[in-house]
Amino acid sequence: MKKKEKKLEELAELSLLTSSIMHDIRGYLASIKGNAEIGARITADDKAKDKFLKIVEIVNQASDMIETFRKLYKGEEELEQEEFYIGDSVGFARKLLMSKLSGINFEVNLPEIRLKCKKKLIDQVFINLISNAAEALENSSKKIIRIWCEEKNNNFSVFVADSGPGIPKNIRKRIFSPFFTTKEKGTGMGLYIVKKILSKVGGKIRLVDSKSTANFEDMNTIFEIILPGKIVVK
Repeated sequence: MKKKEKKLEELAELSLLTSSIMHDIRGYLASIKGNAEIGARITADDKAKDKFLKIVEIVNQASDMIETFRKLYKGEEELEQEEFYIGDSVGFARKLLMSKLSGINFEVNLPEIRLKCKKKLIDQVFINLISNAAEALENSSKKIIRIWCEEKNNNFSVFVADSGPGIPKNIRKRIFSPFFTTKEKGTGMGLYIVKKILSKVGGKIRLVDSKSTANFEDMNTIFEIILPGKIVVK
């Protein structure tokens, strides 16, 4: 019973921390957006204005995503069945992380898979996974992120892999736990959020053995996203 009570206390603390983080981030984003809007109004340089407006656009997208998470977290969000291409979510993540991906060979090979669920949530899945992959490549001589799709037993999986140093065997069972991180400045929430999102939409994620198939050649960290059943493939 004590173990169960301790678990409930940990979940309550996680709930409070999550709410606090969401509130703080929304405040930071509002400040960034306000300054970018001022910059767009006062600058006479068209290129600078376009950059300021791009910042506003990205902040709006990030704010919408946080609001979606807030509602989902509070049980207020209805997961309406939007239809969108998986490639669009990957493209959005790549666009958002453009500066982080500088110098990285970014390889994408996806058929036109249309998924039916909440797009903003899938966007966040790819943002977190691609961001983690980019960070893993910071000190690697070979910098590759590879994303592709495979059909397995009438189900479709999307793989996100990188040529970084890989994840040590002794911590692999813990990587999806909240607050677990090996990064000096990491929060330990990225993979936990990915797992929770995919669970909400009927999907799964797992870490794959890099030696299990030829497609993983030169890839040392590979995540398999097992997609929900509601997909359409051209």
